[in-house]
Amino acid sequence: MPSMEILHRHFQNDGLVFLSVDIRESSKEVQDFLTNNKLTFMAALDTGGGVSNDYNIQAIPTTYIIDRDGKIIISSVGGRNWNTPGMITAFEALLRNGQ
Repeated sequence: MPSMEILHRHFQNDGLVFLSVDIRESSKEVQDFLTNNKLTFMAALDTGGGVSNDYNIQAIPTTYIIDRDGKIIISSVGGRNWNTPGMITAFEALLRNGQ
């Protein structure tokens, strides 16, 4: 998540949105985590597990890159360093292509 925060700050004015979906956690737990880790991107609460069911989440973390039309274009299971030159180039290309 720290590498996602770096990308969030880098691309926040370019139309790229980062959203964490926290599954079955309280708002206090989520807010404490965001504050303690200095994360500023949005977080949604999935207290009932509906979103995780809809997206068939089998492991945490699972990351989806979703285009402007709501279509999943990339998925990744497990931790990842999102702040690499290759990922920055990929996100720049997605934004240029209107995704």
